[in-house]
Amino acid sequence: MAAHRRWRADGKELFYIAMDKKLMAVAIETSQDELAAGVPHVLFQRRIIAPRIVLFQYAVSPDGSRFLINSTPFVGAVPLTVLMNGPSETGD
Repeated sequence: MAAHRRWRADGKELFYIAMDKKLMAVAIETSQDELAAGVPHVLFQRRIIAPRIVLFQYAVSPDGSRFLINSTPFVGAVPLTVLMNGPSETGD
């Protein structure tokens, strides 16, 4: 069973989280109105948070070359803080 399925923007690859929490990819080919799936392969053997959680646990760039993964921290890991640069509250 696969969870958190996401398509690459061009529809040529499908990403998902396997039950063992590995992020997987499978190539998808279309020919004469038929879909053909390639052999799934492991992209990352990370500590992805349980796939049973409702929200997506990763984001993928449109071309499928970059991933942002919500993973459980390793013991002793330094926390990561992400700051978003957006419009100021004053409208500047």
